[in-house]
Amino acid sequence: MTDVQVFQNDDTSYLRWLSENQRGWVLNVPGSTSGTVVKHQSECGMIRGARAGTWTGKHYYKVAARSPTELAHWLSTNWSGRARSCRHCLEASDVTGPPRTRGTEVVRQQLPSQPSEKVSIGPSVHTGPVSMPWRLWSMGQPVLVLDSISPQRLSWDRAEHINQQRLRAYLAPIRSKMAPIIASGSKWALSMTVDLERENRLFRGNDVDNYIAPVIKALGWERFVYADVTKRVGGGSHIALAPAVHHSGIPSGNGWSRRIFGRIDTEAGKRAIREGLRQQVDAPLPLGPVAVHLAWRLAVMRNWVNCWKPTVDAMGPVVGEPRIHKREFHPDDDRITTLTLHRLVDDSLNNKTVDVGLWWDRR
Repeated sequence: MTDVQVFQNDDTSYLRWLSENQRGWVLNVPGSTSGTVVKHQSECGMIRGARAGTWTGKHYYKVAARSPTELAHWLSTNWSGRARSCRHCLEASDVTGPPRTRGTEVVRQQLPSQPSEKVSIGPSVHTGPVSMPWRLWSMGQPVLVLDSISPQRLSWDRAEHINQQRLRAYLAPIRSKMAPIIASGSKWALSMTVDLERENRLFRGNDVDNYIAPVIKALGWERFVYADVTKRVGGGSHIALAPAVHHSGIPSGNGWSRRIFGRIDTEAGKRAIREGLRQQVDAPLPLGPVAVHLAWRLAVMRNWVNCWKPTVDAMGPVVGEPRIHKREFHPDDDRITTLTLHRLVDDSLNNKTVDVGLWWDRR
């Protein structure tokens, strides 16, 4: 008699099982064999949370048991793809977990955990482990919602260019309505929805970070600790302003984090992130929309908006890197349809040290 339970499209039962089995084990299993199974302890924040509707959907389902031996048997019998242990809740020395199969041979997956020493990436850039847990943000109750807006992207054109004129005209009413509100605090959250109106625009350009960045810059980046932006087709565009509240855990899906000693807005800094992701990610996510959560722990006076683009540019191992580009750091980030951004202030860090956290999943 096995105690293995499979949860598909049943978040309620899955979350109940977690609450009743604090010392159990869980496999996060992708719907496609091209993905990677990840083993977790049941109390791991990567696979639990109070919010239903996100844990056992069509892209991933969960296999749970009280014993890791039971999961190992299920995995060897039912899975022929890649498998590994979670780097957040399990150490690299954990070799008793479920094996993965390669043809008829059963192979133990033993991937190294993040090293405790600094690793040199390039001139003036080193990496090391993140020493503190992530305490992320989310939207509180909105205090202002602006509908029927026409979002404009960040522009690098000259000040007199028509794109810059349109951007200024778009930002002026947003600033006039929101600035008096945010003057009363410094932990605000902004949520933005961009209606691209045509399907052929959804995955061709229109990077989501280029829509949210000019709004946060115009309102004052130091006022915000959270922002999210989603692009879609239909339903209209809007912006919502709310106090930021602490989130109950870290996002579901796959994740990676490191401390970067040095500037991440340089090629060496971006390479530090990309090479770290390459060590963890076996292959880019299958084609389709992607949801990404990014977090930075940094000094209070460091402009976190300047961290957004370098981090996204380094995500090639996750979203893919088209070969048509001859230069580095041109990932297929058009597929990111939802982007969530978190700012965590730590005054013990200097202006050239930042903790970077990334989590990603298919939408």
